[in-house]
Amino acid sequence: MDRAEERFDDREAKLRDLARERGRRRLPRIMRKAESIFSPRGFYPQDAKPIFDPVDFVIFDGMNQTDSVRRVVLFDGPPDSRSREKLQRTIGRTVRQGNYEWRTVRLSKQGKIGVLPSEIS
Repeated sequence: MDRAEERFDDREAKLRDLARERGRRRLPRIMRKAESIFSPRGFYPQDAKPIFDPVDFVIFDGMNQTDSVRRVVLFDGPPDSRSREKLQRTIGRTVRQGNYEWRTVRLSKQGKIGVLPSEIS
């Protein structure tokens, strides 16, 4: 059993290394594609961070050009289903109504999450 686990761990590490290298090789192509999506809309591609769900990207406009975020943009493509369309509508409505907030948390080295003192009520 121990040898099987060891072989599995070795194989997993090799697969992760291969996947990482494949990602590095694909990055230039992905960045060229990102350039064609974001630049024509006035965004710097490195300001876009993929999350894919519930929206495709969060754009921190200005982050990499001026070290100052001017605005945060939730960026999503056309809906491919009725449920995605409904989700986009509810996110848009939430933002328009101002039903969002900013919170800063600290993550300790032990993995504990703590709210900063200024946010404790």
